[in-house]
Amino acid sequence: MVARLLGGTIRLPAERTLDVRARVEQGTTWQVEIETGSKPQVRRRLLEAESCAALADATALIVALMIDPKAVEEIACPSPPPPSRPAPPSQELPDSPNRFSLGLVGTASLGILPSLDAGVGGSLGLLRGSWRFELQGSYGLRRDQTVAVPSLERAHGTFNYLGGSAGVCRDLGSRRVNIGPCTEVAFGILSAQGYGVTQGIPAKTPWLGFGLGGFLAIEASQHVTFPLHAGLLVPVTRPEFIIEHVQGRVFHGPPIGAYAALGVELHF
Repeated sequence: MVARLLGGTIRLPAERTLDVRARVEQGTTWQVEIETGSKPQVRRRLLEAESCAALADATALIVALMIDPKAVEEIACPSPPPPSRPAPPSQELPDSPNRFSLGLVGTASLGILPSLDAGVGGSLGLLRGSWRFELQGSYGLRRDQTVAVPSLERAHGTFNYLGGSAGVCRDLGSRRVNIGPCTEVAFGILSAQGYGVTQGIPAKTPWLGFGLGGFLAIEASQHVTFPLHAGLLVPVTRPEFIIEHVQGRVFHGPPIGAYAALGVELHF
C-alpha cells in the first residue's frame, strides 16, 4: 500500500534511513501506535479507526509522507491534462460535380439591328467543375426599329429580332468571384417590313454569329449568383435589305457587333 501511494516504488535517499514500528490493538476501536526514529529521538503517534482497513490506510499514508511527500501529492492530485485543442472548423462539403442554373437576364446588343437593341429573357446552364455551359434566349424591348430611305420620301423599313445563344465559359476565379473567358454562338430570326414604293412586303431571314468575350459572376450565396457577360459578335450572315424600285440600301448589318447580358441566377 505504501508503494502504491508512492507511485509503485519505495525509494529512500542513500543518506537516509527510516525505522518504523507499529503495535495494533483492538478494543471498542482499532488503535495503532507508531514509533519512528531511534533513541534518543523516538517519535510516537497513536491512531484510532473504526476498522482495520481504515487504520491500515492511515498508517500507510503517514509512512509514505515520511518517505516522499512530493510523490504522494502527485499521486493524490495528478496534474490536470493539457487543454485539448479546439476542433478544427467544419469544412464545407465540396460542391457536386454537376450543378444547374436557372436565371433571368437583361440583354443588350449592337450590330444585329440598325441601332442598339435591349431585351429581357432567361437562361439555363450546366456548371461542371470550372466549366459553364449556357443557353440563353431573349426578346427585344425595342421592336420595329425604323430606317428611312434618303432617296425617297416616306420609304422606310422596320426591323426586329428574336434570338438566343449557346455558349461555354471557363471559370478562372475564386469561390465567391468567378471570372474567365467565354465563346458563344448567337442565332435568331431577323424580320423586316418594307414600306414605300412596295407597300408592306415582309421578309424574314436567319441570323448567325460567333461571340468572343468574358464573364464575371458574383456569388451572393451558395445558390444565388449575379453574372455579367460581354464581348464582340462577328456575324456569319449579313443580310442586306433594300426596297424594290428604290435606289439605296435600307439596312446592311455591320461586319462586327457587340453584346452584353446582366442577370441573376439560381443554382441547384
